[in-house]
Amino acid sequence: MRERKTQAGEPAPVVLVHGLFMTESFWHPENYAALSRVHEVHTISLPGHYPEAPFSGELSGETILDCFDRQLDEQVGRQPVFLVGHSTGGLMALFYAACRPERVRAVVSVGGSETGEEEALSYRFLQHAAIQWGLLGEWLLAPTLWLNRFSERTHRLFLHDTMADAEAVLARDDVQKSIEAYLADLHNLDTASMASILAALRQFDASDQLKLMKVPAMIICGDQDCFVSRDRTYRLGDLIPGAEVHIFENCGHMCMWEHPDSFYNLLIDYFERHAKASVRRSGSAAASAV
Repeated sequence: MRERKTQAGEPAPVVLVHGLFMTESFWHPENYAALSRVHEVHTISLPGHYPEAPFSGELSGETILDCFDRQLDEQVGRQPVFLVGHSTGGLMALFYAACRPERVRAVVSVGGSETGEEEALSYRFLQHAAIQWGLLGEWLLAPTLWLNRFSERTHRLFLHDTMADAEAVLARDDVQKSIEAYLADLHNLDTASMASILAALRQFDASDQLKLMKVPAMIICGDQDCFVSRDRTYRLGDLIPGAEVHIFENCGHMCMWEHPDSFYNLLIDYFERHAKASVRRSGSAAASAV
């Protein structure tokens, strides 16, 4: 989704990556309006998630790299970007930045981790079922997905576990518009693909790549996130050289909804700092070449 055209000398584009069982329309323009006033903003999809092709088989690093490479080529060409991923999108954004440092100026993980293993709640149960029970596990996942996207009312019930104060957040107009925008796209998620990815994520571990990260990274998490704990967040921060860790208080798994102004201002400030650092590095390299 393109918000504005980057002109010469303007900040690098920002690319937003959604989480598991979502689509690129999760990122609604009204939510990131402040960000789009400074940066050109794009969204891309995870492997197997609409509008990407259905997925089956092993979730390899090459699968992720190829998926991101192609979408970035289509949307921004070869220019470096600021990459922001939520949840599973955070894991894949970090992995991509570690493997493609020339394409990422800085990366932000929001509620992400170093592996695809689910920690708690229904996702942990569904991941176990998808791995251990094969077609039966897929059969169990199908009604869960169906209920999640059946209506706005049932979808809101699923969202309650993701936030510290869900009632207050869900009552806001901007969040209402976001839900309306992406709910229709959830019907395009392929159940078999989601089961395959959920099972494959259990074996996906980016730790070795993240230890060698050369791109600036910021790790964000809510203090009441039920899906990725504070301890796991700090462990991820310790794994990545020079990573910054920011914990939002009174916040669950949806920082961009629960504290939108603080969240997007944090991103803008972070990107501004690293845009200046990138200019300084380029200047030093040019001087060294003389």
